Amino acid sequence: MNFDTNSKVSSIESSIHGIRYIADSKSDKSVRIFWLIIFLMSIIGFSFYVYGVYSKWMLLPDIGITADFKPIREIPFPAVTICAPMSIKNEHASFNEVYRELNFNESKTSNEIVIDKQKMISAIVQSCDSNLSKLFKQIIKQSASDDLVDYLIKGSFTTEEAFHQCYIDSDVKKNCNEMFNRIITDNGICYSFNMQGFNTLFNKNSIHNDFDLFFRKSIKNIVKDHSINFDDDYEDVEWTLQRGFVSNDDNLFPLRISSGNSIEFILMHSTVETNNYCPALRNSYKIIFHMPNEIPTKFHDYIYASMNTQFLFSMTAKHFMTDSSLKKYHPEIRRCYYENERKLKFFKSYTKAHCDLECLANHTLKACGCTKFSMPRSSETSVCNLEETACYNDAIRHWPHDEENSSSFTVPCNCFPPCNNIKYTTKLIDHVNIDSLLNTKNFIVFQNQSK
Repeated sequence: MNFDTNSKVSSIESSIHGIRYIADSKSDKSVRIFWLIIFLMSIIGFSFYVYGVYSKWMLLPDIGITADFKPIREIPFPAVTICAPMSIKNEHASFNEVYRELNFNESKTSNEIVIDKQKMISAIVQSCDSNLSKLFKQIIKQSASDDLVDYLIKGSFTTEEAFHQCYIDSDVKKNCNEMFNRIITDNGICYSFNMQGFNTLFNKNSIHNDFDLFFRKSIKNIVKDHSINFDDDYEDVEWTLQRGFVSNDDNLFPLRISSGNSIEFILMHSTVETNNYCPALRNSYKIIFHMPNEIPTKFHDYIYASMNTQFLFSMTAKHFMTDSSLKKYHPEIRRCYYENERKLKFFKSYTKAHCDLECLANHTLKACGCTKFSMPRSSETSVCNLEETACYNDAIRHWPHDEENSSSFTVPCNCFPPCNNIKYTTKLIDHVNIDSLLNTKNFIVFQNQSK
């Protein structure tokens, strides 16, 4: 009995309806053709179904998540960035007065003092509501551009002027100027604690040297008996997102999380004109918690805290780790990047926030020929001036925050999170009006505590 005979017998005896008619030579030809078509259509339909299931699995594979606890000392204390209403000096904060002065000054472009003031205001209003930019755009003829960051620094308070007292672990008093760095954000000049140095965060051969202005060459007394000097070649090696802390030593940078670990700081507050168009001048503080290897961006979660109030926050740190066995899958399948798998132009440290910010900067540059002052840029890229605020605001509004909509975007981003990642979530526990405790309105206390 040969193969053809076996196949014919098997088909005739098959329990699959219709197959016996195809194999039976005694069946009418039209019947055999009909069942052959039905059989082929079934095979094709089944193949499409299997392909659909396989494609869905490739896009959204079933990946098991195992909850596990680890010692909190293995996780760094978050970087804390404070955007304060007092960051702009009083002489530049009274917009109504400055508007009247500039609007009725007949020598708008000939007087060097007036030109300097115009550039200062044109820099400050770009951190405010777009309506304020439109208002001053009508009267300002000399707008800051490539010197915009210099004017923001000149017009803002230093850390020595902004902070009154700083503590670690509630009772260890520190020099606030040595704890905090000024940093540029969408809200202008803000103040960051526990953030890594310039050489660790940025590719210094690609980034504009404006960003180096905010990082001092040394940080002292952040933790007991520990001092760090940042020279041109220094890179923080005591902690990385992928490998964690290099040792069990407590005196490492960034600061570790430990039981009862906290920071406490008192901010000086000077009375400025309240302006609903300018977030940097509203009577509340914007506080951003982020990883030490990140700069604060518009993509981070933040909270607002009102003045003259003491706040107590609890913080939860979630450490996500992805098994190395998933490296065999494409990043678009596992939806994350392993170390050194995705390189950024401006940042050494890959995070989703850095990727989103760089992607937005590229989009803005392509749309406007310049970037917003707070966006990373190269030395060849210009900063958008006051006349160009409408362009970059429009570019930001149309930039797709949802990766699912990025198909319509001219520059593909694919900004997945790192496969090893830390997520900080903050919850307000209690707040107390400080006036009743200190009987003064000259400063404000914040306390952030991790347990």
